Amino acid sequence: DLIDTDVLEKKNNAQIMAADTDKFFEILLAKLEQDGLLEDTVIIGGDVSWAMYLDECHPDFDYIQKLNGTKIILKGNHDYWWESITKLNKFVVDNGYDSIRFLYNNSYVIEDYAFCGTRGWIVPGDSRFKQDDSKAYERELIRFELSATDMIKKIEMSEAKLTRVAVFHYPPF
Repeated sequence: DLIDTDVLEKKNNAQIMAADTDKFFEILLAKLEQDGLLEDTVIIGGDVSWAMYLDECHPDFDYIQKLNGTKIILKGNHDYWWESITKLNKFVVDNGYDSIRFLYNNSYVIEDYAFCGTRGWIVPGDSRFKQDDSKAYERELIRFELSATDMIKKIEMSEAKLTRVAVFHYPPF
């Protein structure tokens, strides 16, 4: 059992999911250590905190900061704390989170790879897509275009042959 049934009566869903998340991170950290990947760059595909506001994210960012290597965070659909990139960058600088970056309307070149991405959204034609989803979908298309355009500029400036990688929280299929 991942979740003790007695716990279900005493904790809400967020607390239960947080406990499962802690177990996941323990397993992930052990695997990264086992494979010798602790100094690598890790792209985190969103949903990194249950906080509603950026100033409530300290425990989660403290944990992420303690992990070795550079961490690049993509916005997830439950990252309600997410603010403008200017505020996010100020938050990490002001709080000493020097190994945390954000993938948001931008891109990164890491070794032989060029990364772009966005949160994404469910796409038209998906059975779950409703008219209300159109605005979020269109906004995410714009964000992806900004990120991909930035990546292409960096590829053109690079002398290396770079593999292109698109990162999404919601896969576009």
